[in-house]
Amino acid sequence: MEKAILFAVGNTLVCEDLEEAKILSWSEERFKVVTVDGILLTKSGTMTGGTSGGMEARSKQWDDKILEARVNKKEELELKLGELGSKRDVHRKESETEGKKNGLEKKIQYAEIEKKSINDKLSHLSSIKGTIKEEKKHISSELKLRDVVEKRNKELHTLEKRINEITDWIYKKFSKSVGIVNLREYEENQLKDAQSLAEERLKLSTQLSKLKYPLEYEQNQDINKEAEAKSAGEEVTEEINQLKDEVKEWKSKLEDCEEETQEWKKASEANTNLENLIVEALLEKEGAVTEEFEADRKLTLYWQAHAMKL
Repeated sequence: MEKAILFAVGNTLVCEDLEEAKILSWSEERFKVVTVDGILLTKSGTMTGGTSGGMEARSKQWDDKILEARVNKKEELELKLGELGSKRDVHRKESETEGKKNGLEKKIQYAEIEKKSINDKLSHLSSIKGTIKEEKKHISSELKLRDVVEKRNKELHTLEKRINEITDWIYKKFSKSVGIVNLREYEENQLKDAQSLAEERLKLSTQLSKLKYPLEYEQNQDINKEAEAKSAGEEVTEEINQLKDEVKEWKSKLEDCEEETQEWKKASEANTNLENLIVEALLEKEGAVTEEFEADRKLTLYWQAHAMKL
């Protein structure tokens, strides 16, 4: 019986009603369909038959059980077809979700990289900020120290001026007695004279050395130039003697200066205890100011060296 039905029907699908047959026959994937009423729908879109005698007689020959089996098979296939469609949707959604997931993961990676870069920049800026604060503190300390040094210099200048005034007043009588207008200036001039004398002695010594070399050179020349060398030697000797006389004269002046200095020292020692106390007090104050100034100067040098290292 089954073979007979397959021979009669072939690859034609059987549907219960016309609407279902239309869906299967005229969908994208077309099938040849026949309804239980005998209506035939071909793949080309034509529809024939119905309750005519030939088809109706043939349908009556089918066994009800076979027809029921076909209907059940059709429903099973339709169910599977629906499941396949649902699975395709699920796969499609899973694919879309996976794509979105991958995109989000890449965005997260880029965001992490950007976050690290921003954190590094913030750390660097924070370090720069700290360095600027330290430099600002150092500069502020240097400016304060500079003000203190300038203030101490002014005080020291004022103190030195006062010391000079008191010194001039103390030695005023002695200066008059020895015929000196200003003893302090006289001391400075004497020191300058002594320095000039030392420089002159050095200059003379250098000239003497320069004169000795030509003399030795002339003495070592050929014997034919002996007379010329002798004459030059006499001239050099005369110049040397003149230089020696000048040196003696400068020595004499230096001795006179030293004698005057000794007299001044003796006269200074003969001053009153009150004058000595005044001078000592001024010197002590000067020493205190000098120590304070030296401490400020060392502190300034320390901060300058520290700032250069930075």
